[in-house]
Amino acid sequence: MRKRFQNWLRERPVAWERRQDGLEGYGYYLEGTVKNISGSIYAFPDGLAAYRAGQYFVAESDNELVLDRVCRALRLRGIDCS
Repeated sequence: MRKRFQNWLRERPVAWERRQDGLEGYGYYLEGTVKNISGSIYAFPDGLAAYRAGQYFVAESDNELVLDRVCRALRLRGIDCS
């Protein structure tokens, strides 16, 4: 089962890898603590479409303090954080 899952996952594009941090082009859209969750983040179809549309991502577990900090940083980039 694990082997099949790994093979299936390899068919998905890598959205971010810690060892390349941003070279793949999508790391710019990962904010908060999301980069601390895994060494690699894979893009599924809906997520890839959101990346391409310029949507930012945070970890589901990010608290209000982290989200406020992310919003302040995004505002400096001219992004409305609602």
